[in-house]
Amino acid sequence: MAFLNFGYYIVEPAPKPDYISLQCDKIISASGCICDFHPLIDGSFWLNHDEKQLEYMSKLKISEDAFNTLKNTVSDLIDKNKLDYNGRFADYVDAAEFYAEYLSNLNGLKIIAIALEGEFKDILRDEIGDSSNILPEFELQQTIGELIGFEILGWDFGSFHSYLCNSFDKDISEAYNLMVNDFGIIQNSYAEVKKFAEFLEDKNGEPVVWLPFAVFECPIKGLQI
Repeated sequence: MAFLNFGYYIVEPAPKPDYISLQCDKIISASGCICDFHPLIDGSFWLNHDEKQLEYMSKLKISEDAFNTLKNTVSDLIDKNKLDYNGRFADYVDAAEFYAEYLSNLNGLKIIAIALEGEFKDILRDEIGDSSNILPEFELQQTIGELIGFEILGWDFGSFHSYLCNSFDKDISEAYNLMVNDFGIIQNSYAEVKKFAEFLEDKNGEPVVWLPFAVFECPIKGLQI
């Protein structure tokens, strides 16, 4: 099965919200509705001495000079179409280097890659339109990382929703045997996950096209896969 790379996120696993019924304590998701991605980019990111910015600098445990360098790095990556405003890196090396330079004081972060089967790439391109800073190249990567399972995602206004955003885990569990790992990543076969995505098209939720993505975990340290 050929999966086409859609990019990388530096993810901070989130405590499982009460509305999610999965049997796990933490969630890893490619949806910013559920997890924080680093760098945390919002409307206050480039403002000097904004309260949120100071909180983020304190969380990273880095100096003001280092944080200013971080902001310049983020601006440069965005200008070069290597980083999207939703936290998605186009290249693994950039994500790994950013972690090593600025995020090593944070515990528990993971670099994940998400990938899409070739038959769905045109559907996602149509959904994205002009709402992404990074245009998907959909390159086949045999060594993207370790496959850890799947997630069902839908693109909307520049970022992804997860099937979990709408509590669709309950609907799927009622109709199928939904299996997940300790971080809520789907462990069913890919053929089953495709059926789950088709099943959700008839459900009332976010106005998106639900697509099955493979989720890979990439090394958090070092630049080789």
